[in-house]
Amino acid sequence: MEMDREKQREELDTFLRISPYFQMLLEDTKAELASFFSRRLFQDGNIIANTTELTSHVLFFLSGSAKASSVTSDGREVFHGLIGPGQVQGVVSALDNLPNMHQIQAVMVVDALAIELRDFRTLTETRKDFQEGINEFLADRFRYFATYKTRSAIFSSYEKVAQCIADLASGWYKVADGQPRDSVVYVTQQELSLMLGLSRQSVNKSLKRLEQVGLIEVGYSSIRIRDYLSLLKTVE
Repeated sequence: MEMDREKQREELDTFLRISPYFQMLLEDTKAELASFFSRRLFQDGNIIANTTELTSHVLFFLSGSAKASSVTSDGREVFHGLIGPGQVQGVVSALDNLPNMHQIQAVMVVDALAIELRDFRTLTETRKDFQEGINEFLADRFRYFATYKTRSAIFSSYEKVAQCIADLASGWYKVADGQPRDSVVYVTQQELSLMLGLSRQSVNKSLKRLEQVGLIEVGYSSIRIRDYLSLLKTVE
């Protein structure tokens, strides 16, 4: 869906307000980036990218979420992570010109801004500030996966949920750094279950416990953080 220039810039500004990346962009770069955008909407269950075809766009998520997963030879689904608002999908494929490493499927309706691969590559080659934002995104993604691999081996379900909520307060796919961007994170129990590879029952039990000790307040599809630093230090 094509957008006019003013609307494109408004949508970019909306993305930048919720994203931990690209805060260093200069005004000229913002104007050029916004001019490339079109709008994409993916319904729950839609496949956004797969491992057999090169995607045509890089997506900047405004709302909704999508899961990254693989299917083993025996048909078992392996979950790798969840992509949410303020995040970008398709960067690695755009840079190496290969299909996505995982299948990406919407689990809640995804509203995103899309930029064609050739335009994305042009920006990375000609705009140093945009390249810096991409580097920051890739570094965060690497740190996120490395941290979660360690947590999955040594943390209890309760600790995983606590740390995940603290991370979300810093931005999707970011490891908490002690300086939260938000006091309320908009996430469902289903999304937490997918992100952590835990059952809904286990997530629900952990949330109730965190609420009982005064660290969070659970709302409808949201969690208000009442004591971020204590949440961040939650280790049994």
